[in-house]
Amino acid sequence: MMLPELEQFRSFQAKGPEGVTSADINRRAAAIECYLDLGIGDYPPAKVVWTNYKKDLDVYHGALEFKDTYTKVFLNLTAETVLAGSYDVSKLRVVFDALILECSAIAMKD
Repeated sequence: MMLPELEQFRSFQAKGPEGVTSADINRRAAAIECYLDLGIGDYPPAKVVWTNYKKDLDVYHGALEFKDTYTKVFLNLTAETVLAGSYDVSKLRVVFDALILECSAIAMKD
């Protein structure tokens, strides 16, 4: 299953051979970390860095800058923090909805 495409990923800051540009990172660099709350900490606006050219697909793939930091913050959350609404889980909800649909579709095949 592919992670769901999001409108906000169609114009995402990306650093590559041409410098920092706005790029569609859906299906190319929108790894699970991109679905976390990217507005945390004292970091510049989130961006991906194109790190790998896929010659057979003629596209660059990339990774979220500071992805380990975003992941650590998420893993240290408490249920109270999430319920208080101080952490944006809206993109994760889209992922969970897609997983439920995919699992339901698999279950219906049996």
